[in-house]
Order: sequence, then C-alpha cells, then structure tokens
Amino acid sequence: MSEPEKSNVPDYVIQVNDTLQNIHTKDWNDLLALQAVPTPFMRHEYLNAMQQSGCASEQTGWVARYFTVWLNHQLQAACAAYIKSNSYGEYVFDHAWANAYHQHGLPY
Repeated sequence: MSEPEKSNVPDYVIQVNDTLQNIHTKDWNDLLALQAVPTPFMRHEYLNAMQQSGCASEQTGWVARYFTVWLNHQLQAACAAYIKSNSYGEYVFDHAWANAYHQHGLPY
C-alpha cells in the first residue's frame, strides 16, 4: 500500500472566536493597515472596547464573532461579525414587521 500523496496546497486554518483577546492587536491592525481606506471602527482596540464595555454583548443584542484565516501561524484575513438578537440599534427599525409576524403566529 502506498503512502497518500502529499499536497502542495498550503494548510489554511479558519477560526471563529467570541473574543478578540485570542488575537494579537498588532496582527489584526496590520491587516487593517493593508486596506485602501482603513477605518478606525475596525481597529482591534475599538472592537475590543465595544465588547469589554458591554456595548456589544448578548444583553444589548450584539453577540460578537471574529472570523480569522491563518497560514503557518500568520494571520491572513479577519472579519468582525455580530449575531443580532433584537431590532434595537438598527438603522431601520422593523418592529412593525416583527409585530405582524407575531400576530400571525409566525417566527421572526
């Protein structure tokens, strides 16, 4: 029996974190600096402060998830995402839709 053929394709690792504490500030911000117009609202310090202060928390309806892609222990890509559990804090409130669904016994 022969050995499996070794692939030349790099081994990427995808992680989903619920905190930025597992991701080095410099690694995250170095990626941000590669953007044509890096926004301060994506800086590690800002996102971390939002979560640590409780502004982005389960209690406020903003559950953080940080997606990262690694290659040889080097951060290659990162994305902040939030699981939204209510309609508060949205630019467009959808309470009328939520109430209509509720009145008709439908999940929203």
